[in-house]
Amino acid sequence: MPEFRIYYDGGETYEGAPENAPAWGALVIVEKDPNSGRRLVMTKDYFCWVGDRWLNVDIIGMWDYLQQPGWKKVLFGRMVDDEYWHSIVRKANDDPDFPTRTNWGFNERVIT
Repeated sequence: MPEFRIYYDGGETYEGAPENAPAWGALVIVEKDPNSGRRLVMTKDYFCWVGDRWLNVDIIGMWDYLQQPGWKKVLFGRMVDDEYWHSIVRKANDDPDFPTRTNWGFNERVIT
């Protein structure tokens, strides 16, 4: 069972080492969460690896992240039409390789 899976705009996914993740076109990341089984990282323009999970941030958040000491990895989101984006969110939320969701996290949007 992977720790996370990144869903990209062309339909590809990635679940390997964060440093090797393709940087462009990220839409949604599903990852294990000890409080809710799984967590969706989405709705921001940038995704930053913070050592044990992904953090979704705006451009100011990305600049702040990049000026901190240490190794960095940033993924760049891409605009897609709403119908496609919602289909990817549903796919990530239903991903069978992650624990069953027990609740929605504070920063997650409920997408049906």
